[in-house]
Amino acid sequence: MKKTIVVLLFMASLGLFSVLVAGEVYVSPHGSDRNAGTKEAPYLTLNQAREWRRLNRPEAAGGICICLEDGVYAQSAPLFIRPEDSGTPDSPTLIRAVENAHPVISGGVAVTGWKKGCDDPRITKELRSKIWVAKAPSFGNRIVETRQMWVDGNKAQRAAQFPDGVMERIDFNPEEQTIIIPASQIGNLLNARRLEMIVHQRWAIAILRVKSIDVRGEQAVIRFHEPESHLEFAHPWPQPVIGGEKGNSSFCLTNALELLDQPGEWFQEYPSGTI
Repeated sequence: MKKTIVVLLFMASLGLFSVLVAGEVYVSPHGSDRNAGTKEAPYLTLNQAREWRRLNRPEAAGGICICLEDGVYAQSAPLFIRPEDSGTPDSPTLIRAVENAHPVISGGVAVTGWKKGCDDPRITKELRSKIWVAKAPSFGNRIVETRQMWVDGNKAQRAAQFPDGVMERIDFNPEEQTIIIPASQIGNLLNARRLEMIVHQRWAIAILRVKSIDVRGEQAVIRFHEPESHLEFAHPWPQPVIGGEKGNSSFCLTNALELLDQPGEWFQEYPSGTI
């Protein structure tokens, strides 16, 4: 029994020792990537903190703990995770907040300067006084184009077409790279700018920028911009369901000012602003 106790204590000591020698890297929104990455001189970015792995720094031998100070970490590009970032059972990578901190990693850009009222003739008169408008933000010298907007921590609904809560079905023509929908679903969208189509297909969705709409009797033939047109119709999977047990895949049209008809919806015009 005594021998067993000694062995267990020894193993516990090894576990404690491995935690103590793990390299701690500190990151702060007020830091600098020229710093040493210590608590007193933290890095500015997560990417710099992860360089310990790539460079095989000796501090990473027992594992890396990247400690994030309180604040918002603005990302101008996706956070790139490499295979070596996973670490190993003996040398894991841990990203955590420091005690009592609430760091936020965000790729968002604030939309400011909102003004109430809109005189666009595409909006019905009774709605014009209820609409808020702001210029889309710029990053560098380019206007930010986005499919997501968050308000008070909640994702806002893009202006979209859901007639009676039921989406219609599509016909899919890979050879002509077109999708055919009922002409009755076009309404006043024939000349809508920035219009997009969302197609539900098997385990994924496709978001396609509409290039043209050709109404032929009771049908509307829709074509799309490149590169998504080629990608959608050339690849074998996933594609929309055609002639399936539950019918063809469904769709909705979105991101048109003409579709802005519900409280909380938004639409981005190019290049002027966001509504």
